[in-house]
Amino acid sequence: MSQFDEIYKALYGTNPPQPKPQPPASLLNFLRPAQPKPQSILADALVKAKSVDNRLPIYTQPQKFVPQAPALPIFLRKPRVFVSFDYENDKHYKFLLSAWNKNSRFQFTFQDKSSQEVNTDNVGRVKAVLTQKIKDATYVLVIAGQYATQRHRDAAAIGCTNWINYEIQQAKLYKRKLVVVRLQPNYLLPDQCSDAKGLLVEGYNQANIMRALAQLKDMK
Repeated sequence: MSQFDEIYKALYGTNPPQPKPQPPASLLNFLRPAQPKPQSILADALVKAKSVDNRLPIYTQPQKFVPQAPALPIFLRKPRVFVSFDYENDKHYKFLLSAWNKNSRFQFTFQDKSSQEVNTDNVGRVKAVLTQKIKDATYVLVIAGQYATQRHRDAAAIGCTNWINYEIQQAKLYKRKLVVVRLQPNYLLPDQCSDAKGLLVEGYNQANIMRALAQLKDMK
């Protein structure tokens, strides 16, 4: 009996309690660190790393769940529609189109120069402005009135019969789909419409024009 046992027996009148023998267990049970108790499935789940070179598995600290901020909504710009028309004879249709912008699914843009204001000295500049406007547009809307096929006095410098034909030509060059609105069924369409990709609307009707523009998105 050890000195500790003698002192314990003198104080308490009995031998000190002896530890109970434990059943055999794997050595790994003694070497493996205790696993922290998870607090929740999502927030504090344990991540067990793979064993490397026969070493003991490694347990990381519980990973704290951090909620992500909701994604911000993406506001898409309305499709831009370049309007090709005869300013001298059909400009009142342009004013009607302008009124649609406030509550429309489309944004309309125009070239406000009258054909009478365009002369040989600035044809090149006007062509550059028109081309850029068409390149920036999603679609091109053509208003084909009574004089849509009339030859312009500067046709040679323009390179087409008139400005409407030039704008349709540029739309085809930059692969912009068209909606052509023929104001009267007996009016001739501009020459450049012959192989253009788009839709024809007979008569100036807001619902039909909007429907045709919406259909261009799915047109192949």
